[in-house]
Amino acid sequence: MKGKIAKYFSFKGYGFIDIEGSEDDIFFHSSSYPAISTPEVNTQVEFKVIETPKGKEATEITIVTTDKAEA
Repeated sequence: MKGKIAKYFSFKGYGFIDIEGSEDDIFFHSSSYPAISTPEVNTQVEFKVIETPKGKEATEITIVTTDKAEA
């Protein structure tokens, strides 16, 4: 799935992703985010969804990069 970071609470280690094409958002834990980066609002991401006892959660999050280089 695709979406963008809507909220991130660094002091708590979690946030929410707005799901592309939906009015819903989904919870994510910072441990599911790439270790080389800190989640920032409006960052485009791709992710998988898992079902947990507390509901759906985004996992295996990757940052979507766009190549804006032109010849």
